[in-house]
Amino acid sequence: MSRFTPGVQAIPRPVAVSCNGNDRACQYANSTYTSARFTANFSSVTLGCLASNPGSGTGSGSGTIRWSTGETSQVDLTIDETVLNVASVSGAVREGPFTDQRFTGKFTTSLAGGAFKCTIGAPVGGVTSADFTGSYTIE
Repeated sequence: MSRFTPGVQAIPRPVAVSCNGNDRACQYANSTYTSARFTANFSSVTLGCLASNPGSGTGSGSGTIRWSTGETSQVDLTIDETVLNVASVSGAVREGPFTDQRFTGKFTTSLAGGAFKCTIGAPVGGVTSADFTGSYTIE
């Protein structure tokens, strides 16, 4: 689940984004890491439900990967680009398993599906949460 503070509205504006993923199976040659849960926080990401301006949907933040082993990796992240509902994210693991390895991912969320929520309660309303899916790789 992704959460947006303040809620995303029709006109793009800066919001804080937090993402809380579910445990998912890992595809890794070493069977030690069988699953992981990804969470992330970003600040000042310019988002809008209906309009997309150049440079919107980008920002930086940090993430945590909780591995099936109980270990955690801390990740520095950047949202490089958002096209329609897909965000391309990159960064590097700064602490924990896979330190100094590159992180890349693509995550999808649908703000347009909540277009009605974008307009109700303006200026304090908007979309405050949305499901997200995606995948990431550590190289």
